[in-house]
Amino acid sequence: MTKSTKANPGATPDAHKSYVAAASGWIAGTYRKKGDTLQLTPQAAAYENVTPAPEAKDAK
Repeated sequence: MTKSTKANPGATPDAHKSYVAAASGWIAGTYRKKGDTLQLTPQAAAYENVTPAPEAKDAK
């Protein structure tokens, strides 16, 4: 994640997206159970055992 600094004032943080743990185990330094949801950047998710979370439907 890039942070705005004096050297790089236009930097924006990486967008986190919702993912679901595909199996129980260590994911991003924390033990997670299968089905747990978590927030990761797409770059970090590429190295973890996760699948994209289904889109939330609008509440009416």
